[in-house]
Amino acid sequence: MTEHARTIMAGTPAGIARIAAEHELEKSP
Repeated sequence: MTEHARTIMAGTPAGIARIAAEHELEKSP
């Protein structure tokens, strides 16, 4: 996902949830 698309999605509850989930996955070892 590009930063631009991420910024657009950040304006929606689904986008926020998806980004939060992706960050959790990135933090996993």
